Amino acid sequence: MIPLCTKEASYRYRPNDISELHYTRISKAKHVIAYIVRELDKIGAPVSMMYGTLLHEYRNGTGPCVQPDFRDKDFDIAVYHIHFKAVVAMTDKIQEKFGWRVLFIDEG
Repeated sequence: MIPLCTKEASYRYRPNDISELHYTRISKAKHVIAYIVRELDKIGAPVSMMYGTLLHEYRNGTGPCVQPDFRDKDFDIAVYHIHFKAVVAMTDKIQEKFGWRVLFIDEG
């Protein structure tokens, strides 16, 4: 059986070159990602880590928890296009539950 990630197992000390504010933001972001994954699981929507995030985890993952790269600017996940609407529908709840503003940026 694969062990589950616990709060204790997921804790990481703040690297010396990472500010306290950045460390706190990354720590809070883990809760947002976990919320998104749990909500998608409720509708049977698969979620996958992507590219840089996956490569970092492959190189550094030593336990049941995904470890964030404190120097990366984002955490990449992928969903099927049919489930993307479910992620967009979560934005109000994410803002309410976590106090984060959700921005949509059109780079096209």
